[in-house]
Parts: sequence; C-alpha cells; structure tokens
Amino acid sequence: MHTKRNDISKIRKGLRRGFVITILAATSFFWIPFLLWALLFAPPWQGYNQMQRSFNRNQEAIIVVRDYLLSRNEPFLRYDQRLRDGNGLMRTRDISLSSYTTFTNEEARDAMNLLLRRGYRSIEKENDFIVFERWSRGNVSIGIMYSANRSLPTVHTLPRVPVTRLEYLSEEGWFYYEFDHNEFRRQMREEGRW
Repeated sequence: MHTKRNDISKIRKGLRRGFVITILAATSFFWIPFLLWALLFAPPWQGYNQMQRSFNRNQEAIIVVRDYLLSRNEPFLRYDQRLRDGNGLMRTRDISLSSYTTFTNEEARDAMNLLLRRGYRSIEKENDFIVFERWSRGNVSIGIMYSANRSLPTVHTLPRVPVTRLEYLSEEGWFYYEFDHNEFRRQMREEGRW
C-alpha cells in the first residue's frame, strides 16, 4: 500500500511538471517572437538620457570626427555601416552611391569606425550640421547632432533631417534629435506648407 501511494505521488508530480512545462512552452510561443520583434524593430530605448550617456562615453571619438568633417570643404559627406570595411571611403553625395572621396586622416576614419562599432548607424555632414544617427527604422531616426554655428536646425538649413524633437545636450552646440517623417508631414500640413 505504501508503494501505491508513492507511485500515485510520483504520477501527480509528473503531471504537475508536465502541466508546468506545457504552460511554459505555450507562453514562450508568444514571448519569444515578441522579444525578437522588440529587439529588431522597436527603438532600443534610445531616449534623451541614453543619448547623453552615449555622447559622454564616446565624446573623444565624436569630437575627432566633428573636427575632421568640419575641416572638409564638401557640403555633404556621409559615412555609414556599408562603408565601414576600413577602405577609407566616404560618400560625397547621397544621390549617387558612386560618388566617393577618401579620408585624409586615419585618426578620423578609426574614430568613425569605432562609433559604428558602438552602435551608431551613420555619420553625416550637411553644411554646418553633423548628424550622428544612433537608431533608425522606417521613417523614424534618433541620434545626436552638432551645429557649427550653434543655431537650431530648421527645414531650410537641414532639409534631409527635418527634426520633430530637439533638446540641448550638456555641451554647447550639441543636440539630441528625433526625426519622425510622418509627424513632420503632419506638422507641415498644419502649417499649410505641405
């Protein structure tokens, strides 16, 4: 009789374990895809505070890149993940992928590659503005921006990145920006400019 109780107790424990495993498996079919979606498509929580920390952490490399890009005469320069193989090329126009120029400063190229390895997606100079894009999906991008003349960017001064949110960082001339193309279009319609 004692063995029957032990056998029944073992069966009950086995059923409980099986039930728990079934519940965990069933919920994982929901949570695993959700987490993958969140990691791939949702912003990686790159808000103002996170960008300020990233700016502080990478400030030395960011300053090297800023100084180098401002010293170049071209009004438009872009360096992104596709060019990161260390070949020393930057795009000079965003219209044609065949328009390239070479780096004249290895320190700047190394700093740009370091920033891309640390999560920045692209680095772009347009006139007096330098944009360090940290995150981008579809019509939304987030990053930090430098203004050489300390002015706030507008649709006219920085047409490629018409910002929808702009906040000062701790250093003068540096900004946290968010660009949402859909929000930008809505604002332009309200103002009658779209």
